[in-house]
Amino acid sequence: MVLGKEIKRVALINPFQVTSEGYDNEVILRKGQSTELPLGLAYLSAYLKRYGYEVKIFDAHMAAIKGIALGRFSRMEEAEDELLDSVRDFRPDLVGITCPFHYIYKTAHRIAGRITGCPVVNGT
Repeated sequence: MVLGKEIKRVALINPFQVTSEGYDNEVILRKGQSTELPLGLAYLSAYLKRYGYEVKIFDAHMAAIKGIALGRFSRMEEAEDELLDSVRDFRPDLVGITCPFHYIYKTAHRIAGRITGCPVVNGT
């Protein structure tokens, strides 16, 4: 239990890996944006599933790159809104965000504001 609430559904997020200016769309379109699989989140997901939790990983970084490359997003806010809607629609009891970089704060704050009564946990 966390804050008096039983945890059954866990959303794990690999955040946008960008600067405060957002993605460089031209670099992405030239296939120059690097990405790594969220292996740590996959390990954590497997562990949680082993103990009966329902877990979903949201790879916001890869979704943003694909969205820009396919022309679905022209602004960072569009990618962020899609992430927030997807996480909300999953209806998690707990949100965990890996934060290997300093720019996670904005995403964590927006998620906490959109999903009321759900703790948001950051870590590496």
